[in-house]
Amino acid sequence: MSPIALYLAFTRQSPLPTDGAPEQGLSTELPAYVLRDIDADLRTALEARKKTGGFVLLIGPAAAGKTRCAYEAIQAVIPDWRLFMPPDGATLSQLVSGGANIKHSVVWLNETQNFLTGADRLKAATVRRLLADTAHPVILIGTIWPTTYDQLRTVATVENEDGDGQDLNKDAGEVLDLARRFSLGRWTDQEWERAEELTSVDPRIGQVMRHRGQSGLAQMLSAAPELIQRWEQADSPFGQAVITAAVIARRCGHPTVVPVPIIECLSKSFLTANDRATADEDWLSEALAWACQPVHNSGGIAPLQAVGETIGQIDGYEVSDILVDYEAPSAPSSHEQVTAGIWEDLLHLATPAACLPIGTEAYFASRLTVATSAWQRAADTGRSSAMFNLGVLLNDQGDTDHARAWWQRAADTGDTDAMHNLGILLNNQGDTDHARTWYTRAADTGHTSAMVNLGILLNNQGDTDHARTWYTRAADTGHTDAAAALSALTTEE
Repeated sequence: MSPIALYLAFTRQSPLPTDGAPEQGLSTELPAYVLRDIDADLRTALEARKKTGGFVLLIGPAAAGKTRCAYEAIQAVIPDWRLFMPPDGATLSQLVSGGANIKHSVVWLNETQNFLTGADRLKAATVRRLLADTAHPVILIGTIWPTTYDQLRTVATVENEDGDGQDLNKDAGEVLDLARRFSLGRWTDQEWERAEELTSVDPRIGQVMRHRGQSGLAQMLSAAPELIQRWEQADSPFGQAVITAAVIARRCGHPTVVPVPIIECLSKSFLTANDRATADEDWLSEALAWACQPVHNSGGIAPLQAVGETIGQIDGYEVSDILVDYEAPSAPSSHEQVTAGIWEDLLHLATPAACLPIGTEAYFASRLTVATSAWQRAADTGRSSAMFNLGVLLNDQGDTDHARAWWQRAADTGDTDAMHNLGILLNNQGDTDHARTWYTRAADTGHTSAMVNLGILLNNQGDTDHARTWYTRAADTGHTDAAAALSALTTEE
């Protein structure tokens, strides 16, 4: 097992000038911390979990202060605990399955959705196993946007023999259900009053307090108003168009780094006919340069930021999450402006890897044709998650033959969710022998829902001994349906 790095990282939230900060004993990186309304409960929750471990999740929009709030709580309650920040779900799963001793550690799941999606997503069984070892307490701390949280809990139903449903985000939903949730929303009057008390301590807070509005202090410290104004009141129609193109690409599910060809293509949809006719040869490079200029008093924060792996080579641009998350009547873009043509252009230019999340976003936007095409491209390059999703979509549409074919392809790559769905589909079709085979393959890998459904199938066939075995295995992982089924089986006997 490769070693996991031990380090602490948190979002920088002080883009304002820090002149005089060192002389005043202030951090040049972070402003003085303003206590949030949830701090007392959050810290009490951490204190209660010091002996047993647990999972806390901070939910709030971009730049709401989630990361800073969690960091301050850790420093206040468990400053001597180690902090692991795994890069992905696979690394954490490997850590748990390898039996590593991470007693008295905080596992930081910043941008929690990144651990719950993709081929190597974190399984609920892994999290339960980690939290079940109370002799070696571990605390998971995650952060997530409200919209992303809701999306990961949206059900795309596949019926099993009990009439219950399974959704694309089953494991994600189960993981999120394990967390004690704390919401960070709009700043309250009490929080602003506490900020006011710190204006004489930290001049940066005093500066943003003069512009108090609908945005919270954390967003203001992250230059949100300046970013929004730059976008809404752009003095360059071409600059505004490239920002809007990047925002739309992200809202349509494209990964963080948006390549130049996508920005160029989509931006034309947000230019007038006159703008397009009178544009000079360098319009794109000039527009990108304009969009990459830092906003006033931001310490370097700009609407767009160039990104590249190779020195001197730009792979694409990242757009500020604040703009992606910003919805207002005055905004240059809205979800209603995402036309069929924009979806088609994005899909045509996106890489197969990017097509997987684009397909998911299209699915939830009821753009099923786009979702099918996107997942088809991703699946054709061997991505089992896209194969699985195609199976769900086609099954929803009643095309069980093609759904079965895609789940078969995904199962052949080792996708246990696909194995489980094959079991459900075949069992519903009366093919219990093959259903049992697929349930067993999935259950043998630790898929708890497959264990439960296998137990149901066996019990219906009169094989109560083996049914009890599978119910017990699933119940031992904390699966509530398995525990109920086991209790019912015992009662019947």
